[in-house]
Amino acid sequence: MVLEEILTRVLRPALLLLLCLIIFVGSTIMFNKFSIRKTTADRIYSDVGNLPKSDVGLLLGTMKHLHDGSVFSLYQARIDGAVKLYQAQKVDRILISATMHNSSGENEVEAMHQDLLKAGIPAERIELHEQGERTFASIEHLVNSEQQYTIISQEFHLARALFIAEKRKVKAVGYAVPGAHATVLTDREHLARLRMRWDLLIH
Repeated sequence: MVLEEILTRVLRPALLLLLCLIIFVGSTIMFNKFSIRKTTADRIYSDVGNLPKSDVGLLLGTMKHLHDGSVFSLYQARIDGAVKLYQAQKVDRILISATMHNSSGENEVEAMHQDLLKAGIPAERIELHEQGERTFASIEHLVNSEQQYTIISQEFHLARALFIAEKRKVKAVGYAVPGAHATVLTDREHLARLRMRWDLLIH
């Protein structure tokens, strides 16, 4: 009886705390999903013809190769999108913001740099930011710049990037390239949006 009473006293508050935590995290995820989409929807373009001209195309990094050695479709779509914008004269320069050593050991900056050069983008029109380990760092790098940016990535990613840009007073729109559908956010993106809230709170 004593043991059962002790367990009841300990477990009941613990379970209640866990339930409150689950409700809080779930509510925050849903709030992030809808508030970020509502805030950024009018600045995301998928049609190059409707996209306003910017000074710089901000190409956000991602891994180039999957575990089987094939090229990651999201990576190739971002490269193709950057080339398309430059050729359409929608951006004057391309700024690659990525990491030099991702979890797979790849140098994303150099991979993107070489692929843009192979696609015919002049070397003098490509700029490199090698501390873009996270989207927040990529946008933070642009703070105090007076230039207009077009962020190049998939739609679900652009929503977060543009939300950060607005909060950090960076002038930007987004060009959505093919990839995961905006309404199907991965667990990683949910967690990234939670971390984004914390980053914005402390900066």
